[in-house]
Amino acid sequence: RLTMTNSGDKWPQGYKGFTSALKPYTPELTANVDTTDCTKVNLSWTYLVADCLPVNSILVYVNNILVATVNSSFNTYQLTLSSGSYTIFIKTVSNNIESQESNNINIII
Repeated sequence: RLTMTNSGDKWPQGYKGFTSALKPYTPELTANVDTTDCTKVNLSWTYLVADCLPVNSILVYVNNILVATVNSSFNTYQLTLSSGSYTIFIKTVSNNIESQESNNINIII
């Protein structure tokens, strides 16, 4: 329905579906394969910090699947991957608000 006849022009009281239009800054991801163990991939990232929207955690995705949540006090993470082709990206999170996904890193092991 386009019109709610019982609410006029007011927002529904107690509605829980509202989300912030403000998002944390999008991070920039870099990766390299460990030269001593080719199954290990070292990730590192940077992102701008906004005082009004502090980052609580970093979400690490491999092939669009969330594989790790990293505390925001760290800026590195090591993945162990088997043979195959992978696309890796991360997102920053501030109070359950996720940033846009970072640049994609494509790795073949």
